[in-house]
Amino acid sequence: HPTPLSPRCSYSEGAFRLTAGVGVNVANEAAPFASLSTLARAAAAPRAPDRAALLAAMLNRLEPMLDALCATGWAGATADAYHAAWLHSGQAVTVADDSDGASPPSASRLVIERVSDAGFLQAVDGEGRRVELHPDASSLDLLAGLVRRKA
Repeated sequence: HPTPLSPRCSYSEGAFRLTAGVGVNVANEAAPFASLSTLARAAAAPRAPDRAALLAAMLNRLEPMLDALCATGWAGATADAYHAAWLHSGQAVTVADDSDGASPPSASRLVIERVSDAGFLQAVDGEGRRVELHPDASSLDLLAGLVRRKA
């Protein structure tokens, strides 16, 4: 069963239907994230962000991107534009492997490169080998810089 935050997908009458969510931190002040309200205060903005105006601006930008994605797919310009704004390229993570449960966990370092054409995180190890991190096989905590392999 999907969690409330996971995408939902169905297939009916020869077509797939996907519902996904997008979140923006407008007012949550909890560290380590910076909310838009925090950034507005730091920039001495005259007022706090207006949620309705923010939503309208986001949808006006999102709609042409979705049209491009549907027309050309992920690879190419869509992926390049996404990765140009993405925060995790170059982020080092530790992969902890305690999947057998019998031996002490081993750990290795990976550096996140991008989202692969298949939709998974793509990383590279210290020897230059590319690795795809699959959600069914691992859990990811980018704040802690930790990937834990699932049993």
